[in-house]
Amino acid sequence: MAGADAEDTGGRANRDNAGPCRPRTSAEDGHKAVPAAHLVSFLAFLADTGRFAALEESCPLAYTSPNAPTNGEFLQTWILAILHGCQRYAHVDAMRGGALDPLRIRPGRLLGEDALRRGMAAIAARGGGGWLSRHIAASVSPFLRDPWMLDIDIIRQPIFEPRKRGVRQRAGQRAGCRAHRYQTYFMSGTRLVLGGDVRPAIGHDHLAVAPELVRILDELPFQLRPRLIRGVCEPGCDRLLLALEARRQPYLVELNLTVNMASRMKTTVAAGESSDLREGGPGGEAVVRLPGWSRSRRVVVLHHTHTARPSPGDGMDVVVLVTNLEGGLPGLGELLHESAHAGDADEETRERWRWGGFATEDLTRCQVAMLGVALIHNWWILFLSAWGGPRT
Repeated sequence: MAGADAEDTGGRANRDNAGPCRPRTSAEDGHKAVPAAHLVSFLAFLADTGRFAALEESCPLAYTSPNAPTNGEFLQTWILAILHGCQRYAHVDAMRGGALDPLRIRPGRLLGEDALRRGMAAIAARGGGGWLSRHIAASVSPFLRDPWMLDIDIIRQPIFEPRKRGVRQRAGQRAGCRAHRYQTYFMSGTRLVLGGDVRPAIGHDHLAVAPELVRILDELPFQLRPRLIRGVCEPGCDRLLLALEARRQPYLVELNLTVNMASRMKTTVAAGESSDLREGGPGGEAVVRLPGWSRSRRVVVLHHTHTARPSPGDGMDVVVLVTNLEGGLPGLGELLHESAHAGDADEETRERWRWGGFATEDLTRCQVAMLGVALIHNWWILFLSAWGGPRT
């Protein structure tokens, strides 16, 4: 298979850290993504509804060797690894001969970790992100007819690897440790995933526009777009805000500020005529142009006591928001409160489904892995909706 012979150093390092014995999977610690009692029914659901067949038919893999596995065997191994709670490529070998070995969507063999790693590399080289994004869009399209909101969830996934010669270490960065920034877009209230972006966690790449989010908005008709986008962003997110404003997309973004920056912002907003922060009121607002922004925007400062959010205990008692909404301060506080509850549900989903697993140095391959987990997670939500069970 062309382009599938390259090994990644991150995956090899993860395999070396597994030890000489059989790798211990996260599922052995009670972290399976899907309960074992429903696993057989879910696999039958994928086969009977034709979702697995459609995924196999559109798979960009093209094996040429007569001894190579089929696309169905590759996808079957990948799906079972996700359902089993595998977080590394080295965990895949633990499924063979284990409890999941007899389970199949269709007759076929389970692949080893090397075959799965090479297949993922080939999919990433052939633009596999778009292939999975089309299936994710098909899984969420029935839920877009009603008004909905989009929540941005961000995690930092460390990648441990041997330190390379000639590469200078940044200040504050631990030796042998890098990280990726996983930015996932959830449909609020349903836990369905619309897509995600994987970017470097170190440096100024967070200033760039999120391409997957922009693609989602551009492909949706205007009447089916979210009525609000919520999330936490860095102060230098000007390009992302410009992209949302150019598409007339309402947003409510909490700025991730340090204690000193939040205190300065509170002082700036409190100096305005329409602010009651000095009298202990719920908050205030002002039109401010922060450093790095190309234009002025509405910045709102709210107390934690008026947003139903606990204080982090670091001396910062305010939340700094930037928005293009025209509502009053109590309405913005309620929206922020709902966003905090949605974030708790998103965090539970990430912990259960091992978001950020199969992480390597290759950003494209990491994004393909994340979109694959998101697609199986959406199918699981649809299975529970058809079965009538709780959405866990």
